[in-house]
Order: sequence, then structure tokens, then C-alpha cells
Amino acid sequence: MGQLIVRNLDEWVVAALKAQAKANGRSAEAEHRRILEEAVAGTRRGAELARWKALAGDVRRRSRPAAGEGGDAISIVRGMRDGRP
Repeated sequence: MGQLIVRNLDEWVVAALKAQAKANGRSAEAEHRRILEEAVAGTRRGAELARWKALAGDVRRRSRPAAGEGGDAISIVRGMRDGRP
């Protein structure tokens, strides 16, 4: 695992982080880790969501018939009913 060192924090920030950790029943290090993970999780989820949306769009584009191949529902149903492909 990686390490991160943050220097030159205001004392009130350090005190607030320690108090928050204590209130949550965690060590200061565990609290800092949780805060950092939550801060970047939104970015990761957003990137993952964008990737899935792009994939879904690609699937939709590939599943649409090309122009002139007939693709409207009425033509398809009539063809099936009449025994045409």
C-alpha cells in the first residue's frame, strides 16, 4: 500500500481530525484513510458510471439496424406473420 504524508496543516485542522476520529471510534490514521477514500470514491464511481454509459450506448448503436435494412416494428411483425425473414 502507498503512503501519504501531509505537512504544514493548521493546528485546528489536526485537532478537528483527531476529535472526529475519536467521535467515530477510530484512530486518527483510520479516520484520515476513510476521509480520503470517500473523497476519491465519487470520482471513481463517476468514471465507472461514464464507462458503463458509453458501453450501453455502443451496444444500442450496434443493435440498431442500418438504414435501409428495415427495422420498424410493423415491418418486422408483418414479415414474421407472412413468413418472410
